[in-house]
Amino acid sequence: MNFYDAHNHLQDDRFGGRQSELLATCAKSGVARMVVNGARESDWPQVLALARANPIVLPSFGYHPWYLHDRTPDWQKNLEKFLDEIPSAVGEIGLDRWKPDLPYAGQEDVFLAQLRLAARRNLPVSIHCLQAWGRLHELLRDTPCPARCFVLHSFGGPAEMIPALTQLGAYFSFPGYFLHARKRR
Repeated sequence: MNFYDAHNHLQDDRFGGRQSELLATCAKSGVARMVVNGARESDWPQVLALARANPIVLPSFGYHPWYLHDRTPDWQKNLEKFLDEIPSAVGEIGLDRWKPDLPYAGQEDVFLAQLRLAARRNLPVSIHCLQAWGRLHELLRDTPCPARCFVLHSFGGPAEMIPALTQLGAYFSFPGYFLHARKRR
């Protein structure tokens, strides 16, 4: 049986340089492919290096709303350069009204710029959303999306929104902790 990891951040420093070891363990365990999501310009080179060194890795480059303050003036050109380097996806992008002290201003503009880029290139998208589900739905409904669609990473939105999001082309990933009985909803 093959497994596919729809979303991780293997490039993160928390893995302490053990990425090769972890990739080998994943391959032995039946993981056929994994999407490694860049979250900001500073980690895109590590994502690219992982993908070039390991065919199991599908790189994904994007600006996560938590790191928008890190953007350079050329962030969009840099994003396009990374997308040109290797077959890849766009992500992790999104909207976040949950994280304390995270400004919402600018999140929609950056999200839409990346979504439009993905639509023009027909690249899959990994979307992060916390406490902005209604607005995310409106933006997805009113903006061209890639024909390859998008995945709502670690979906925790209202179950009632699933049919409307599915009609727009959504796929859903769920975290393992949702298997806990207290997460039944």
